[in-house]
Amino acid sequence: MMVRSDVDFEASSWMSGPDTEDALHSDANNWYGGLVYYCGKDSRVFVSKRHQGLGWTLNFAHKESYGFMCAVGGLVLWAVAGTHRCTDFVKSGDCLCPSH
Repeated sequence: MMVRSDVDFEASSWMSGPDTEDALHSDANNWYGGLVYYCGKDSRVFVSKRHQGLGWTLNFAHKESYGFMCAVGGLVLWAVAGTHRCTDFVKSGDCLCPSH
């Protein structure tokens, strides 16, 4: 069997799997400002942060990451809006509700 040694293989173009995804993750060209990960070749939506052990971040090359951000933002807005009660502000005169 003869093996060609003059061929330069780029792992991301013909192979997929954990080793390739780790190589893509460590490539500085896939990180914007060292904080935002954007790599369409990486199939993962959630990836560990650039500095291991600090948590997880989203791969913004996937539409699912934006849907996840909208869902979390919507939950936060819903929780904040649900805590407002006019009766808490009527006493101080700060209520902006039209009925008061």
